[in-house]
Formats: sequence, C-alpha cells, structure tokens
Amino acid sequence: MIQLRIVLAAAAVAFASALALASPVQAHDCAARIKSLQDVGSSDNIQDCLRTGQTYSVTIGAVVAVVGVVIAFVGLPGRRPAPPPRPASPQPPVQRREPEPPHHADPCFDQQVRFTTARTGARTTFNALQTLRTQRGYLDSLWESTRETGYLSAVVDIGMMAGSLWTKPLAAGVGVTLAKQALAEKAAESVLKALGKELAKDLIKHLEDQHIDWIDVLGKAGESRTKSLAIELIKEQLTKIEFDRAAAELVGTGKVPDLAAIEKDFSGPIADAAGQMVDVVKLGSSAMKVAEKLEAIRKAISTVDDHIFTAEERWESAVNEMDLAHDSLNRCRDLHGPAGGQA
Repeated sequence: MIQLRIVLAAAAVAFASALALASPVQAHDCAARIKSLQDVGSSDNIQDCLRTGQTYSVTIGAVVAVVGVVIAFVGLPGRRPAPPPRPASPQPPVQRREPEPPHHADPCFDQQVRFTTARTGARTTFNALQTLRTQRGYLDSLWESTRETGYLSAVVDIGMMAGSLWTKPLAAGVGVTLAKQALAEKAAESVLKALGKELAKDLIKHLEDQHIDWIDVLGKAGESRTKSLAIELIKEQLTKIEFDRAAAELVGTGKVPDLAAIEKDFSGPIADAAGQMVDVVKLGSSAMKVAEKLEAIRKAISTVDDHIFTAEERWESAVNEMDLAHDSLNRCRDLHGPAGGQA
C-alpha cells in the first residue's frame, strides 16, 4: 500500500513539473533587466517581468498542488494515523501438565511399596487380633474366678467393709470413698491386663504425656456419658499408638497409614471390649450378684468373640495380599537384580 502511494506521488510531481515547464516563452530574470528607474520605462523590460511573474505563478501553483497530492496520499511526517489495532487472536488454553511420577533408581520401587504397605496393614490387623485374644483370655479367667469364689476380687471385701464394719456416718463415708477408689483401680488394672503388657505400657505413656489420670478417668466411668467419654479416650489413644507405629514402617514409601482403617479394624474393637470389662467390674460387690456378673462376663465374651471372628477374616485377607505383593517383588528382583543395582 505504501509503495502505491509513493508511485502516485511521484507521478503527480512529474506532471506538475511538465506543466510548469510548458510556458511558450522563456522568461528571463526581471531583476537583471531593471537596474534603474529609466529601465522601467522600457516596454520590453516590463513585458519580460510580466512573463517572469506568470512563469513563477505557474511553477508555485504546480508545487503547491504537488505538495497537496503528496500530503493527501503520503500524509504529513509524524501525523500518519496509527493503523487500527489488530484483533487479538485467541490464545490457546493453557494445558496443565500432570506431574510426572518420580523416577526411582530402583526398578522395583512400586513392588516394594506395595509389599511394605501390605505388610504394615497385616501388622495392624495382627496386633488387633492378638489384643482381642488377650482380652478374651482375661475374660475367661475373670468368669472362672467369679464362678468359683463368688467375688470379683479382694475389692469386694473393701466394699462390704464400707457398709458393715464402719457404722459411724463419717467412717462409712470414708469407707465408700475407699471402695470407689479401689473399684476404679481394679477397673484400670483389668483393662490394662486385657490390652497386653506392651500395648498397655504405650497407652499409659500416651495418657501421661497429656497429663491424663488414667485411674481417675475409669473411676468416673459409672455414668453412661462419662463411660462413653472414657472409652472414646481409650480408642483415641490406641489409634495414635498404632498410627505412629504404622507411619514408622511406611517411611520412604510416600504412603501414610489409613487412619479410618486403624479406627475400624484396630482401636474400635479393642476399645469396645475394654468398655465391656469396665461394665463387669462396676457391677458391685455383693455375693448375691454373682449370677448377674457371670451373665455380664458371658456377654462381654460374646462381643469379643465377634470381633475376633471379624479380625481373623481381615487377617487372612491381609496375609494373602502380603504374599502376593511379596511374590511380585521377588519376581522383579529376579529380573532386575537386588536394590541398588548390585549383582
């Protein structure tokens, strides 16, 4: 477009120049002919000056016309109108690149993660099963002891002393307080024995770290609401214990323990069984209630048996998955060699 405008402007200049030079008479310089006042009186000089003026007029007019044409087609310098903005072309949508999975030097990393995860899950299920079996064994012994003696423990004697030997009101009040404290201690002892030595030790440590009095919590578990809070506390602490243990096994795999599964398969059943034992211990101290206690123990045993049956099914499934994951890892090792590239 610009080249066309320049060509048109050049053509206009050439046309104007030809027009200016097409005068029939060549004019001379008027100033050179008139030197004095006397030269003005010469008609030749005057005619020459007139022709010179006509020539200049035509030339100046042609130049002005050419300039106008040039301005019309080319435009004044610095005044050229800006071209209209081009419509912005739509940008293609930015495609998010999915993060690439990390590359590991070990070609069997995925198989190793699968095996470690399966082993960790199986360990959680096994720990729950073993604890439930321990609780079942403790309830068996408690049932047999209650049947033979008619008493839960020596705590019964303290409860009876509170009502029979201490006849004064003040002494009786002290005796009841001691009996309640002894029952709380017995409940705590029963729950801890049923959890097993190592798990009970970890549970006590977790509670002490939070400045929670374990015996005081179970001592107030006679009321239904307080008991539910106590059982929830046991469940919460057991969940933390097992979660921390499983997390330590999964270090380096990029996996985290399944909190919901731990609550469902591990801490939930164990805490439920613990609550059953609290109910048994809290039944009272009268030998006349032996049958009631035995029935409560039987119900607790039935509840624990249900949990054991479910845990055994989960354990069998977990072991099968662990075996499959181990076989897959071994095949990969046979193909690629040991971890680290060592032959």
